[in-house]
Amino acid sequence: MGEPMEKFFDGRQILADFITSYYTDFESDLTFVAEINKQVVGYLTGCRSQKRQRMIFMNKIIPPVCLKFLFKGLIFKSKTRKFCLNCFKSVLKGEFNHPDFSRDYPASFHINIDYKFRSLGIGGELIKNYLECLHQKRIRGVHVTTISQKAKEFFRKMGFTVLYYRKISYLDHKNLFFIILGKKLQGIYQEERM
Repeated sequence: MGEPMEKFFDGRQILADFITSYYTDFESDLTFVAEINKQVVGYLTGCRSQKRQRMIFMNKIIPPVCLKFLFKGLIFKSKTRKFCLNCFKSVLKGEFNHPDFSRDYPASFHINIDYKFRSLGIGGELIKNYLECLHQKRIRGVHVTTISQKAKEFFRKMGFTVLYYRKISYLDHKNLFFIILGKKLQGIYQEERM
C-alpha cells in the first residue's frame, strides 16, 4: 500500500504472505482496516505477544513461504536475488540482531497506509483502535519497527519512544536505519483507578 515493493522484490503475493499471514491466520481479531468509499486505504495488523508470534512465524509461516519462493523461481529474478543477497550480508553483519523488548513491550504491530491517503489521520485512528484492544486485554506495552524517518516521527507523536536505532544496509541505501519504538500501556490502567 505504501511504497511499491516491486522496487526491490518480485513476488508481491509471497511478500504479502510473509508480512501478514501470522496476523490474519492467528490473531485476526487484531486486524483493522480503513476504507474510504468502499476502497481499502490502510490497515493495521497486530499481535498480543511477539514471543508467540516469532514461534509460530518460524514454524508455520516461513516454511511454506520459502517453498513458494523456490517453486516460483523468484531467486532467479535479479531484483529479488540482489535483495536476498543484501539480506544475507546484513545477517552476517549482525544488522538483524537487536535487543529483545518483548518483556516490557510484548505486543507489536504492522501498519500500512496507501501513500495517497497519508496525513489524513487514518494511521492514528487505526493505532488508537489497536491500543484500545490491547488496553482491554491488559497488555502492558507495545512496540513497532520501522525504517522510515517519517514513520518514526509519526509514532513519536502517537506517544511512542525510540528504544533502538541502528544503521542497516540490506535495502542497499546509504542512510537507512532500523528503528524500534515502544509505548508502555500500564499508565492507562493506573489513570482509570484514580
